Amino acid sequence: MSNAAEITEKIFAQFDTDKSGTLDRKELKKILDVAVEGTGQSVTEQDINDALREIDTNNDGTVSKSEFTALIQKLLA
Repeated sequence: MSNAAEITEKIFAQFDTDKSGTLDRKELKKILDVAVEGTGQSVTEQDINDALREIDTNNDGTVSKSEFTALIQKLLA
């Protein structure tokens, strides 16, 4: 496993608090909260909806590990 894959796996596991193998709305909000920390912004329901629309490619309402990995790869490209 590459270093980026290991880091992605650790981040996903850290936020997948119920260990379901997917990130639900609550867990996704925690990631977004960390992303905007210190900016003075807050995460809204619309932000979560927008993130899910972008990341949740199979439209099941959660973010799978593969969807999360694809997002990270896209951000690092």
